[in-house]
Amino acid sequence: MARGYARSNDPLRAIILFCRVLWSDLVPDDYTFSSLLKACSKVKALEEGKQLHCFALKLGVSDNIYVVPTLINMYTSCGEIDDARRVFDKIDEPCVVAYNAIITSLARNNQPNEALALFRELQESGLKPTDVTMLVALSSCAMLGSLDLGRWIHEYVKKYGFDRYVKVNTALIDMYAKCGSLDDAVNVFRGMPKRDTQTWSTIIIAYATHGDGFQAISMLKEMKKEKVQPDEITFLGILYACSHNGLVEEGFEYFHSMTNEYGIVPSIKHYGCMVDLLGRAGRLDEAYKFIDELPIKPTPILWRTLLSACSSHGNVEMGKQVMERISELDDSHGGDYVILSNLCARYGKWDDVNHLRKMMIDKGAVKIPGCSSIEVNNVVHEFFAGDGIHSISTTLHRALDELIKELKLAGYVADTSLVFHPDMEDEDKEIILRYHSEKIAITFGLLNTPPGTTIRVVKNLRVCGDCHNAAKFISLVFGRQIILRDVQRFHHFKDGKCSCELSAASFVWKDQPVNHCMQPRRRKEVRQDSELQKIVEELKVNPESKVGFTVNQDILFYKGRLVLSPNSPTIPLLLKEFHETPMGGHSGFLRTYRRLAANLYWPGMQKRIRDFVRACDTCQRQKYAATVPGGLLQPLSILNAIWEDLSLDFITGLPRSKGFEAVLVVDRLSKYSHFLLLKHPYTAKSVAELFVKEIVRLHGVPISIISDRDPLFVSHFWMELFKLQGTQLNMSSAYDLETDGQTEVTNRCLESYLRCFASEQPKTWSHWIPWAEFWYNSTFHVSIGKTPFEVVYGRQPPNIIRFLSNEKKVAAVAMELSERDEALTQLKAHSLRAQQQMKKQQSVAKRINPKLAAWFYGPFKIIEKLGEVAYKLQLPAHSRIHPVFHVSLLKKAIGDYAVQGDLPKELEIQPVEDFYPEKVVRSRIINQGGVSTPLSLIQWKNKSIEDATWEDSVFIRGQFPEFNLEDKIFTKEGGIDRNLTEEVGLDVNYDKPKIWRVYKRKRMEGAELAHA
Repeated sequence: MARGYARSNDPLRAIILFCRVLWSDLVPDDYTFSSLLKACSKVKALEEGKQLHCFALKLGVSDNIYVVPTLINMYTSCGEIDDARRVFDKIDEPCVVAYNAIITSLARNNQPNEALALFRELQESGLKPTDVTMLVALSSCAMLGSLDLGRWIHEYVKKYGFDRYVKVNTALIDMYAKCGSLDDAVNVFRGMPKRDTQTWSTIIIAYATHGDGFQAISMLKEMKKEKVQPDEITFLGILYACSHNGLVEEGFEYFHSMTNEYGIVPSIKHYGCMVDLLGRAGRLDEAYKFIDELPIKPTPILWRTLLSACSSHGNVEMGKQVMERISELDDSHGGDYVILSNLCARYGKWDDVNHLRKMMIDKGAVKIPGCSSIEVNNVVHEFFAGDGIHSISTTLHRALDELIKELKLAGYVADTSLVFHPDMEDEDKEIILRYHSEKIAITFGLLNTPPGTTIRVVKNLRVCGDCHNAAKFISLVFGRQIILRDVQRFHHFKDGKCSCELSAASFVWKDQPVNHCMQPRRRKEVRQDSELQKIVEELKVNPESKVGFTVNQDILFYKGRLVLSPNSPTIPLLLKEFHETPMGGHSGFLRTYRRLAANLYWPGMQKRIRDFVRACDTCQRQKYAATVPGGLLQPLSILNAIWEDLSLDFITGLPRSKGFEAVLVVDRLSKYSHFLLLKHPYTAKSVAELFVKEIVRLHGVPISIISDRDPLFVSHFWMELFKLQGTQLNMSSAYDLETDGQTEVTNRCLESYLRCFASEQPKTWSHWIPWAEFWYNSTFHVSIGKTPFEVVYGRQPPNIIRFLSNEKKVAAVAMELSERDEALTQLKAHSLRAQQQMKKQQSVAKRINPKLAAWFYGPFKIIEKLGEVAYKLQLPAHSRIHPVFHVSLLKKAIGDYAVQGDLPKELEIQPVEDFYPEKVVRSRIINQGGVSTPLSLIQWKNKSIEDATWEDSVFIRGQFPEFNLEDKIFTKEGGIDRNLTEEVGLDVNYDKPKIWRVYKRKRMEGAELAHA
C-alpha cells in the first residue's frame, strides 16, 4: 500500500499510512523505508525524510541495499547533496547500487567531475558497473564536453556488451553530440540494430544544435517511414532546428501538426522555441503578440528570449517594454539588465544605461559568472570570466596578450559596448573582454594541443558576442577548427566563419559579401565620421533623402555596398588584400578598383586606389612598360559561342619547377584561360592528352583553334587527332599581336604575375599557377565589361580570405597558403626596408632566372644629370656596373622610400665570408645508395637560424675537429624537418613563451627542434 501511494499523485498519503503503522506497534521492513523515502523525494519533504533516516538508523537498516539508494535520492531531491554524500561515505563496503545512486545524484546536481571520480573509484573497487552506471557516466562526459573520456567509455561499453542496450546507445549519441563530435554520434546511430523514439529524438536534437536543421527535418521524415511515433521531445528538436535555420513557415507547420496530428499539448519549451523562431527572423511584433496570447501564463524565460531578439535586431523601445514584463515576474536576474544595457549603449542611450546599472545594484541582481571548460589529455580545465593576471599562469597570460595582438593585426576589434560600465575607458573595457572565459580556454587549447587539433570548449552561458567574433579570427589566423558549445547551440568556427552564420538569417551581414566580424568596428567608425553620421540620421528620418544610401542596424550601405569612413584604419589593409595578394595579382588601378567596388565604398575611393597602385613598389619593379604596337590591325572573325574557338600558346624559358618547364595557355571568346603545366620534352601526343584531360573534359571539343606555327602543332599526329573531332587548325603568325594578340597579352599578364610573386624564388613559379588562373579569370576585362568567371558561370567570382602576411601561422595551416604568404612576405619587404631588412635566402652564386627577373631595380638616388639623356645614380658600393644610365632605362620611383634599393646578386661584388659552425639544430640519418649517412642541421656563426644548412656529420667533424657535435645539439622536445621561421616568423626567441603549437613526436636519437 505504501509503495502504491508513493507512486501516486498524492505521495503524502504514504507518510500518513506509515504513522498508522507505528501506532499499531508494527515494525516496518526494508521495503517500507524504500517506499516512504521515495514519497519524501517526490514532494521534497526534507524534515520527514530526516526522521525516517533516524528511524532507519535506530533499526539498523540504514545501510540496507534498498534503503541506501532511496536515502541518497531523497537528500539529493531536497537539494542536500552534501548529506547524500555523507550517507554514501559512511557505508563500509558500498555495492554497485549505492555507487549508481550517488553518481546519479552528483550528475543531476551539475557535479559531473565528482560523478566521474566515483565512476573511476567503482572500477578500481572491482565491482562491475551496470547499464545505469554507463548511462550516468556518459551523461557526465556530455556535461563536461569530455570527448576523450567519452570515447574511452564507449570502448568499455563495447568490450563488456553494454551496447546491446538501446538506452546506452542513445546516451552515446547524446554524449558525442554534446562533446562536439556529430560524426561519431551519427555513426553510433546508424550502427544501432534497433532504435526507439528517444533515440530518434536525440539524433534530431543533435543535428539541430549543430546547426544542420535541414538534416534534422530529414531525420523526422525517416523516423515516420520506420513507423516510430514522435513525442514532445522530438518536436522540441524540430522546432529548435527551424528556429536556428530561419524556417519560420515550416516551424509553424510542425507546431500545429504536433497538436493536430499527434495530440501533443505544447509545453513552455515549445512556446519558447516559437518565440525564438519569430525573434530570430526579426518578426518582433509577432513574437510579442504570440506571448501575450498564450493559453498559459508566460514565464520569464519566454520574455528573456524576446529580449535577446530585441538586442540582436537593435530594437531599443521594444527591449524596454519586454524588460518591464520580465521585471513583473522576476527582477533578480542580472543578465536581463546587462542585455538591455548593452543594447542601449550600442545606440548611445547612456542615461538608460546608468539607470539600468542603478536598478541592478538596488535590486541586488548579480550576473552569473561565465565559465568555460576544455579537456586536454583527459583532464578538464575550467576557466571563469575575470581570471586575470593573478588567476592564470604567467605563460597563459602572456600568450593571451600575444594572441590579442595577432588578432588585431588581422582586423579584430574588441566590442567594448558589451561591457556594462559606461564610466569606464575603452582600454579598460578591452582588458575585461580579454579575460573572458572563452578566450582563456581557447588560448589554453592553443598552447596545449598539437597543431591541427580541433579545440573544443564548453560554456555555461551564451557565448559572448566579442568572444564569438574573436573565435572566428582565431580559427582564421591559426588554422584551427574551434567547436564552442554554449547553453543554446554549438558554434563551429573554421576559416574565419561560424556555422551559425550559415544556418540562420539573424545576422544583418548574412547576405553581404563583407565579413560581418567587423560589424562593431564599422558602427564605431560611422559614429565617429560626422559626414557619414549625418547621412545615417537623415536616412532614419527619411529613407529616400539620400539616393543610393540605405541604413540597416546603423550600418550604412551605398547601392548595396558597405560604406567605410575614408579615415578607416581598415582601408590600408583592404588595399593590400585586394592588390598585393595572389587574388589581387598586383592588378592595375581599374581591376583593383572593380574588385573593391563590388563590395565596398568610401568617399574618394578611386583616387585612394589609384595612388596606392601607382606607389606599389612591386608593380614598379616587375611590370613591363606598355606601348602601342605598330602595324595595321588584322582582326580575327567574330565569335559565336564560348569555348568553341580557342587560342593556344606556350610560355617557355622558365626555370624547372617540380619538373615543369613550360605553360600552355588556352583562352578566347570568354577570355577565360586555363594555365596548364608541361614538362620537357613534350610531344604532340602529350600535349593532346593534356588538352583532352583539362579542356575537352570541361568544355567539350572546340570548333577551331588558333595557334602559332610551332612544329608541335603542325605535326601529323596533332592534325589527325583534331581532324577526327571536326576541328580546324587555323594557323597564325607567331607573336603577331594583330592576329593572335589576345593570347600574347594573356602571356604577358601571366609572366607579370609570376614575376610579382616568384621573382625571388623562381623555382616556385609552378605553385602560383592555380592562383594566377583564378586571378586572371576573376579580374575585370574591359573588352567584355565583366570578369571571364562571370561570363562562363553566370555569377560573380567568390572572394577568397587569405592569411594576412603579418599573421604567424601554425603547422596546421595549409602548406600552399604558408608557402604563398612566405614568398609574399619577401616581396613586401622591399617596401618595408625602413622598418625591417629581410634576410637574403638566395645563394650568392645563383642567378635569378631571366624570364622571371624584375624589369627594374632600385630605387637609387640621382647624383647628376649628364647631358640631355643620361643620369648618374648612387649605386651600392659593391656594384659591378657603371652608374650612368640612358633615360630609356630609368623611370621615376613613386612613393616614400627611406632606404636605397639593392641590385641583384649577379650585379654585386660578393664578399668572401668565413663560415664556422655555431651549433647543431637537429640531426637525422638518410639512406644514400644503401648506406646510412648521418646529417646535422648546422647554424653558422653570425648567421640566423633560417640560414642553417644540412651537412654531412662526418665532414663537419673532419673539417672542424674542435667543434663538438654532441655538445652543440639544440635539445628541445618536438619539431619536424622544416624551415625554423615558418611558424614563428623571423624573430626566433626560444625563451619567450609563444602560443604557437609544438609537434609532439617520440624522441629520436639526436635532437629535435620545438617551435614553442
